[in-house]
Amino acid sequence: MGINWDKIRILSSPLTNQIYIGKTDKTGKFSTDKSNNRTQEVLAATMSYMDAEAGKYVDKFIVDCPAGRLIWERKKEVTTNAETKTQTEAAEICHSSAE
Repeated sequence: MGINWDKIRILSSPLTNQIYIGKTDKTGKFSTDKSNNRTQEVLAATMSYMDAEAGKYVDKFIVDCPAGRLIWERKKEVTTNAETKTQTEAAEICHSSAE
């Protein structure tokens, strides 16, 4: 018996303000089983996705929804711990910070 991916969702808790991965009930609204906090992993994946999308256009990617707007603007260089990193290295930093 495999995983029913139709019931797996990325969810956020209004109580803890954390993101987790959960399995939903028959209604699809309530979590019946969930992971531990996955907020940093989801944010790192989102930043990596948006950075790749921004690179396809003019180094800026915007996602609009009724609740607000999410904007990703690529930096040419990122300074971390007094070192200058390239964009590729910066994406790796964002990804590794979630681990």
